[in-house]
Amino acid sequence: MVVSLALRVRNAVALSLLLLALAVPLSGLGRGEADVPEADHAFSPADRVRMLLVIEHDSADPDTPDVVLSRPELLSAVADLSASAPLLSVRPRVVRDTVSTVQVREEAASDGALLWMYVRFSAGERSVSVRAQAGAITSGDSLIDLEYEVPVGPAGISYRRLWQPLQRELEDAFDTMTQTALGAVGNAPLHIQTIPGARIWIGDKEEPSVADGDGRLSLALYAPATYDLLLRAPGYYPVSGQILLTDEGSTIAVDTEPRGEWMYDLSLQNMSFPSFDARRRILGDYAFAQAGFTTYILGLASIDEGPENLTGSPGLFTSTPATDIRVGIGSYLTGTDARRRVYTSLGVSGRLIHGAGMFALDPVAPATAQLSLGLEGNPDVRHRLFFEWSPTLIFTDFPAIIEVRFPAVVYLPQRWEVYLPAARFPVSLGIFRLGVRFQP
Repeated sequence: MVVSLALRVRNAVALSLLLLALAVPLSGLGRGEADVPEADHAFSPADRVRMLLVIEHDSADPDTPDVVLSRPELLSAVADLSASAPLLSVRPRVVRDTVSTVQVREEAASDGALLWMYVRFSAGERSVSVRAQAGAITSGDSLIDLEYEVPVGPAGISYRRLWQPLQRELEDAFDTMTQTALGAVGNAPLHIQTIPGARIWIGDKEEPSVADGDGRLSLALYAPATYDLLLRAPGYYPVSGQILLTDEGSTIAVDTEPRGEWMYDLSLQNMSFPSFDARRRILGDYAFAQAGFTTYILGLASIDEGPENLTGSPGLFTSTPATDIRVGIGSYLTGTDARRRVYTSLGVSGRLIHGAGMFALDPVAPATAQLSLGLEGNPDVRHRLFFEWSPTLIFTDFPAIIEVRFPAVVYLPQRWEVYLPAARFPVSLGIFRLGVRFQP
């Protein structure tokens, strides 16, 4: 009973993973305005906007500034605040005495910062009151003026929760603050150096600009401002990030990482038997050749087969002294711009029997041919899930044995008998693989 329950749990998990792999929205197969995936590789902008952050704490403890500033929760919250504007460089300072926004602005200017923020919070028994003001050193007005309260939880003050309203406010006001600090908005040149032929999306443009044969792209854009950048090129991983365009113009170099020529698959066939495959690109990002194997030496037993190990006693594992070795070629049907990629392949395999002093082709089913259809996860990351369904034509003289060995066996229609004896060529429709694909 324990074994049966464990098997049922394992199969329930396997079914859930299978359904998850199949439940990929087909709308993600093409590229649209909302379908541009965020790249896993970002570049570091050359320029950042510096901001002085002054935090006032109302504690009477003379050591409070050092204690508060050294708290990992507060430092994490400051990092979250910086993440709301990736081009922002924050220098925090904690004070106990009340200071004015004029003093904070003057200190920011002397420190070489363009922006300033003054946060004062007072902790009560049930809530923390927050007053935040921020602006640019070139303006006497506060561009952010926010006041709110956050309840104190059972574990005390949550600094992350304390900063969330301010973080959202900063996201909305950052461009305005930057433009105010740097000057009036106008046109400025943006020069990008990258690989030839790269497609580059800047800001909210739907159509990309293309780098010339020397990998250069020059544009005139409104400045000062921050822009999102996404770069794609065949054979390379995409690059994304933000750039700061000053009123004098900016020049950036975008480094790209080439996609590896090889891909490696680790998977389970029918959620039971381990498989390994190696693929090599042979035509850009589309065509590939592959070779691999599935071994039945050790696998997870399924409920259907009434799990028994080699000793005949119930168990979680099953074993057969056989290994399938396969080769094939295939092609992706969608490009690397898609959130998910569909591919197909055609291959042949041979089954080796190795055990009890025997090492030879399987006398019952020595060879098969497969037509596979696969669905692969986000191509912008190196590790991605894939699901592959492989209808398999089995060459055999013993179809009755094949019905026991292979899942979901059917036979070719009678009209095929003129060319292929239908009884000798059963087709298994129940073979699939679910696993992880790695591309360096």
